Amino acid sequence: MLFLTGLTMSVGHCVGMCGPLQLLFTTEQTRAGKRPPWPWIGYHLGRVVSYSALGAALGLAGAMALLPRNTLSMQAIVSLAAGGIMMLAVVGMASQRGWSGEIPGAAGPVMRVLRRFMGSRSRVAPVAMGVANGFLPCGPVLAAALTAVPTAHAGTGALLMAAYGLGTVPVLLGLGLAAGRLDARLRGRFHHVAIVLLFLVAAQLVLRGLAAFDVVPHLHVGSVVFW
Repeated sequence: MLFLTGLTMSVGHCVGMCGPLQLLFTTEQTRAGKRPPWPWIGYHLGRVVSYSALGAALGLAGAMALLPRNTLSMQAIVSLAAGGIMMLAVVGMASQRGWSGEIPGAAGPVMRVLRRFMGSRSRVAPVAMGVANGFLPCGPVLAAALTAVPTAHAGTGALLMAAYGLGTVPVLLGLGLAAGRLDARLRGRFHHVAIVLLFLVAAQLVLRGLAAFDVVPHLHVGSVVFW
C-alpha cells in the first residue's frame, strides 16, 4: 500500500514540490561534469535511506511507548493515536485552505546542506544530497511515516518507509523526460488518489485500535488480517 501511495503521491505532489529541486540538481551535476547513472542513483538512494531512518526512528518510538506496559491495550492506544494524527494531516492536505504539505521555516538548515552538495564533484555528494532531501519537512512523508509507530519495531518501520520511498523513485527519475510535462490537472488527480490511499491507511490504524477494544469487530479474510 505504501509503495503505491508513494508512486501516486510522487506524481501529484513530489513533481510540484521536489521537481524544481530535482531539475536544479540535474543541471548542476551536468555542469560539474557528472554523467548518468550514478548521480541520480545516488540521489534517490540517499532519499530512500533517510525515509528508512525516519521509519526506524518512529518504529522505535512506538516500541518505547509500549515498553512500560507491553499490553494489547497499549498497542491499541498507540495505533489509535498514530491513525488519528495521520488522519488530521491527510485532512489538512485535502483541504483547500489546509496544510500545503510543508512546514514553514523548518527547511532552512536542510536547504543549506542541499546547496552545499548541489554542484559538488564528489562521488558521495549525490547520496548526501538525497539524504538531506529526504529530511525536508514534508506533510505526505510525515503522514506516511506515522504508519511505523504502531509496528513498535524499528526494522518494520524502516521497511515500510523504504517501500514508500521506492514508490517515489520512478516518477522523479523520469522527471526530466515526461513526468515534468504532465498537465497540472492530471497531477492534481494523482495527488487526490494518494491522499485517499493515505486516509485508508490511517483508517486501518484507527480501526485496528478500536477492534482491540472490541468497539468494532476484527476484519480478516482467511489468514489476511485487515484490522
